[in-house]
Amino acid sequence: MGRKKKLLCQCSQVHLIETTLAGSTLRCDCGTEILVPTLREIAQLEDADETRSTQRRSRWTRQQGILFAIGVTLFSLGLGVAAILINMRPPAQLPGIDGKIASLDTRLATLTPAETLNLWGYYQGAPGAMVNLPGKIEKNNKRRQLYTTLAWSLALAGTVAGAGCIIVSLRTRNVAVAN
Repeated sequence: MGRKKKLLCQCSQVHLIETTLAGSTLRCDCGTEILVPTLREIAQLEDADETRSTQRRSRWTRQQGILFAIGVTLFSLGLGVAAILINMRPPAQLPGIDGKIASLDTRLATLTPAETLNLWGYYQGAPGAMVNLPGKIEKNNKRRQLYTTLAWSLALAGTVAGAGCIIVSLRTRNVAVAN
């Protein structure tokens, strides 16, 4: 057996051949049939051992670059939209007078005389406030929970999809370099 030599396909894939294959035909992974040169021509090819140490990593293919860019974009979009949704959530407490009434109403047993007087004043000024208050609180809590759930879902989906695309693009690249 002779030394292994390096033979390139049109697709730039490296094939390691021995002198015993002279004159035969190889099939590349890309589907191209390669005619192995004669013994004299094989002797002029670079040794495989020399080329392995000097071989540079191949560049990414366009498809791998696009897949990587899509992954980074999905990852960023998922986290960005989630951050926006978290910031857009309704406040935990109702705004305005409704919020003050709800806050005081939840602490009825521990109110100071001044706070009790304020609560009584709110009831006198808006007699229907207590009727609608529980519904408003529930609606606010549901909207807040919806925004939170959407934010977490989009962040998770963006992270998984983005990481998946990035991993696939890197894995494809490593396989291409190893050949």
